[in-house]
Parts: sequence; C-alpha cells; structure tokens
Amino acid sequence: MTNLVEILEQNPFFEPLTDNQRAALVAQASLRQFKEGVHLLHENKPATEFYLLVAGDVALTTQFPRRGVVTLQTFHAGAVLGWSWLFPPYEWHFDARTNTPVTAVVFDGAAVRASCEADHEFGYQLMRLFANMMLQRLQATRLQLLDVYGATG
Repeated sequence: MTNLVEILEQNPFFEPLTDNQRAALVAQASLRQFKEGVHLLHENKPATEFYLLVAGDVALTTQFPRRGVVTLQTFHAGAVLGWSWLFPPYEWHFDARTNTPVTAVVFDGAAVRASCEADHEFGYQLMRLFANMMLQRLQATRLQLLDVYGATG
C-alpha cells in the first residue's frame, strides 16, 4: 500500500482528522524505507520530522550512567514516532533506532507547523492528537524507569 491518503485513513491516530486535514498532512509527507540499525532520532539533534511506521520496529532509547543504553519503548507498525518537531528548540530528547527494516511515512515538521499556523483548527486538532500520544508515552516511560531503577534494590 503506497497511497499515503489510505495509510492515514486506516490509522487510528489520524481518525479524528477530517479528510482535508489528512490531505494537508499528506502534502507534507513521503514514504521512505530504512534499513535495520538506522538512527531515526538522535538526542539533542534537530527534530525536523515525525514518522508513521507502516512496517517494522523501532526502539526508543536513552543513555543511563552505569547502565548504558536502555530501551524505553519499542514501536511497531501503526505507531507515530516523534513530537519534538512541535516545540522549540526542535531537538530530539531521545534516540530511536530501527530494529528491523522499516517503512515509514515521514512528515516534514516545519511544513506541518506552517500548516497549523495557517489553519488554527487543524493545528488544534493535531495538537490534541499529539498531546494524547505524549501522555501515553510519558506514562510508559515512567513505568519503564520504575522498572530500571526499581531493580537496583
């Protein structure tokens, strides 16, 4: 399936958006392939895009002193990855690396922000979707950190 409109229509994350709002996102998107082991996000590097995973797995990681790299979450097909493109200073807060070959819809963050500024209703709806996603991800990260630090005794 390479029709970006269909991909967004079939993804629950984008369901609350209107057809026109999904079309505005598709205008800022491309379908890309990534090999296994590719870093999609680099902590403290510019956050210029976000991803809708169509196929494959991506690990969200961070570095802990004396523990090394810790996987906070693993995302699969259907997941949306990345929100740092929304907020200044537009830098990633975590690393993300492909665990398998990945197919993803890649959205141009600056172009999507411009669309949100031009159409405040679109911006509001998109912000609601990302805010909900952030709450879910923060809760999952909290649980993972409790697991990591709870194991120290």
